[in-house]
Amino acid sequence: MFKLLININQKLYKTQFLQSKTNFSKMQKKPQKQKIQQNQQEEQKQQIPYSIYENKGKLYIQIKAKPNSKISQVSSISDDCVDVNIAAPPKDGEANEELIQLFSSLLNIKKSSLQLDKGGKSKSKLLEINDSEYKTASELYEALKEAIQQ
Repeated sequence: MFKLLININQKLYKTQFLQSKTNFSKMQKKPQKQKIQQNQQEEQKQQIPYSIYENKGKLYIQIKAKPNSKISQVSSISDDCVDVNIAAPPKDGEANEELIQLFSSLLNIKKSSLQLDKGGKSKSKLLEINDSEYKTASELYEALKEAIQQ
């Protein structure tokens, strides 16, 4: 009787094992290309610095302005801010106008689409971008990187 129970248990385990094996073979596998594309998209999301972001359909850039520089240019992009050297002095909003002119020319955006959301009289500024060809923060970041490298 005991041997009969052991034989029955062994047969049950064998059938369960074979069934589980067939279930795994019937599962669909993701094509390798889709996995690679998903990994690339995740990497791009991780590479965007926090100083360039999107909120309620608008794009924002956190800027640290350095007025009275020799040349107006973007010097670096970090998670904290985008460092910008501005040739104009910080009097009567000249540096702010120069900042908007710089980003307008770098990103090929109309001046009317750019405005300072915060920091009109401060070195730390928040630039708001409306109605531009850039729909996501990653597109804006890539365009800004390309403009800096040229």
